[in-house]
Amino acid sequence: MPSTTENRDEVLCRRYVSEKISTVQLGLDFGLSEIRVRQILKSRNVSVKDRTPGLAEGDRVVSPLHLKLGKKLLTYRSLELGVDRPFLGEKMGWSIQKLASVEKGTFNMTILDLNDLAKLFETTPARLLEVAAIVAPVDSDDSKGSTP
Repeated sequence: MPSTTENRDEVLCRRYVSEKISTVQLGLDFGLSEIRVRQILKSRNVSVKDRTPGLAEGDRVVSPLHLKLGKKLLTYRSLELGVDRPFLGEKMGWSIQKLASVEKGTFNMTILDLNDLAKLFETTPARLLEVAAIVAPVDSDDSKGSTP
């Protein structure tokens, strides 16, 4: 990781242009918000692609993790459980809109929402994140449970 802000910005721009790394991934790599990454690129006159054409501000994917968990929920709800959104939403105590947004990865979930998902999948939040391949396995008895 670069030692100064100037070096960081230079490396960030190079990776965006040369390596075609997305603004979301650069944000994750550098510990910055996607908005800040875009500001840095624009300040250095780098042409930045539109975030997500055709989507309204509230319909942008929050993060790769949110998208992955949402897809997993959608698949589980529709293929494994075979239920519709109103049924599952009521079971989880979520509105239909919230459930739809979570499935699309556009809802910024809280830890309580993650707990709701873990209960649905009959596992723990830690295990749910492991299965989504976002965090390293947690070495404790709490992380054991069925795979969602």
